[in-house]
Amino acid sequence: MKYFTVIDLKHAFFTIPLAEECRYQFAFTYGGVKLQYKVLPQGHRNSPGIFNKVLKDCLSPIEVLSGAVIVQYMDDVLIGARSAKDCLDVTAAVLSRLLECGFKVSKTKLQCCRSQVSFSQSQARIRPDLSDQPLPDSRLLFTDGHCHRLPDGSLSAGAAVVELSPPDHTRTVASWGPCGGSSAQFAELMALKLALEVASGQRVTIYTDSAYVCGLVLRDLSSWKRNGFLTAKGTPIAHKELCEEVADCLLLPAAVAVVKVSGHSKSGTMTAIGNRAADVAAKVAGSYHFDSPIDGDCEALMCGRRENGTLPWRCDPD
Repeated sequence: MKYFTVIDLKHAFFTIPLAEECRYQFAFTYGGVKLQYKVLPQGHRNSPGIFNKVLKDCLSPIEVLSGAVIVQYMDDVLIGARSAKDCLDVTAAVLSRLLECGFKVSKTKLQCCRSQVSFSQSQARIRPDLSDQPLPDSRLLFTDGHCHRLPDGSLSAGAAVVELSPPDHTRTVASWGPCGGSSAQFAELMALKLALEVASGQRVTIYTDSAYVCGLVLRDLSSWKRNGFLTAKGTPIAHKELCEEVADCLLLPAAVAVVKVSGHSKSGTMTAIGNRAADVAAKVAGSYHFDSPIDGDCEALMCGRRENGTLPWRCDPD
């Protein structure tokens, strides 16, 4: 299943009328006035079961396409299909049938033909296989974004993707920048997007030292997508368009893991080597001038010069 629709029924119980001869069983007094329910009451312990039975009988005549499925739970209906067309066709059939049976659909809660939906308070992620642990036998990509202020006060940002081939060979496979008016977070997210595009159709482990990127992809992106990338006030989230693109690009690799690594580590581990190379490549992409002693060492390494007779990693320029 690749495409899903979730239909939320409004005032679900109140769309089921009670037989006139049994309404007296649901009579009550409020404010000195005698009242009785004419529809299925909320709070009655048998109401959920009765509603599910009525909804099941309503949907039973629908002929489900091969490879599609209809799942009902309480006042939610989930539709799954292999293609967008099949998903839309089944959705149209279900909506028409619900209308015939007198049910009302919540337009604001309708999630139509999406790659990711929320159903019964549980989240169907864009990729169920999205991992935060390195994948075996996968391509190793390191991403980084950089933003610095220019002498005139404006900002210049850059992003880069570096591939590491064990034990220590790195090369820049994608870059972006220099770009003005961007932030470090935007550049970090852009680097992830580039890595996902580079690894289209492949197994890939993507390393980043950005807590923002990891939190967004592994925790928050699914919720933002469900809410249309809008805040509770209805305003766009930060970097809305780029977040939408990242959500789509997450589907490109055959398998993907996004792994958090420590930044600015001077150790000789594989992740530290790759992260340092990505940091330098992002600065180069953003036209950063390596004029401090520390950055000068990085530039020397980027150019392949040796420091103290050793070279911590080899990096091929673009």
